[in-house]
Parts: sequence; C-alpha cells; structure tokens
Amino acid sequence: MDPETTRPTELRVLGFPLEREDAGEMATFLTRTENPGHGLSESLLDDLARLTVVRWSSLGLDASRADRLRDKVADDPLIVSRLLAASAGRVAFDTRLIEEREGLPAGDLRAAVAAEIMSALTHAAAEAALRADDADAFAAYLAARIDAARELFRAPREGSAHE
Repeated sequence: MDPETTRPTELRVLGFPLEREDAGEMATFLTRTENPGHGLSESLLDDLARLTVVRWSSLGLDASRADRLRDKVADDPLIVSRLLAASAGRVAFDTRLIEEREGLPAGDLRAAVAAEIMSALTHAAAEAALRADDADAFAAYLAARIDAARELFRAPREGSAHE
C-alpha cells in the first residue's frame, strides 16, 4: 500500500506499517550498474522483484492476517476503493522509479508495462503464498511467475519476423 494514496488512519485500521521500510532497497534499485544509457538493463525485473519482496516482508502478512483484512473489507466496502487506489498508486510510483533508474523519459510505455506486469505477478504470488499459508514462500512464487512470463515473452509471435 502506498502512503501517498492511503490515509494513515486506514493503514492503522488495516494493520499495515505507517512508515516505508523499503528505502534502502529502493536506493539499491535506483543504482543501475550495467550499461547505463544503453537500453533497458537485463536485471530490471529481478531488481524490481527484490524490491517487491522487501515490501511484502515489511507487511508481515500471513493467511490469518489476510483473513482479518478480508473481514474488514467486507465490513466496509469503501476500503476496497482505497485499496484499489493504493494499488494503482504503487504501479504509478514504480513506473516513475523504473523511468528514473533506466533513464527513460516520463511516460515511456516500457516502464509502465514493467510496473503493471510486476503488480499482476505480485498479486498472484501473494495469493499463492497466502493459500499455502507460507508467507515466506512469496519470493519463490514471485520468481516462478517471473520465469514463466519471460518464457511467454520469448515465444515467437505468429506471423512475426522471429519465426
């Protein structure tokens, strides 16, 4: 959840930390080490995944806590709109981080797509970890999904020049 789009009282009610705990990992993410200025870095998704795992860990979310969160959401439908806004805020925030790290102009579609893909994979990995009641497995679930996405994107398109 992004503090920029979610009020502190809502964070307290939902049981999420009020302070960002990913500042160190964000600084590491922004430090691109390979071929600055020469296209997208090969480590972009892996580095973004590391940042995502730090964020997940800071939530301290497990199956029991997720169930309590779902109960709170069911009791107050307005929370759903705030959670959706927080998710959209996180994607926008990550898009700006990617643009900065990769030296891309504002509005570069590649940065937005990278953030959107990571958001989708993050949600799926979180659901899998919570279903398994193994929050520590989140990183492995996320890595498996990133690997599957890479494989899908490497597959040649029908009628493309890659065939």
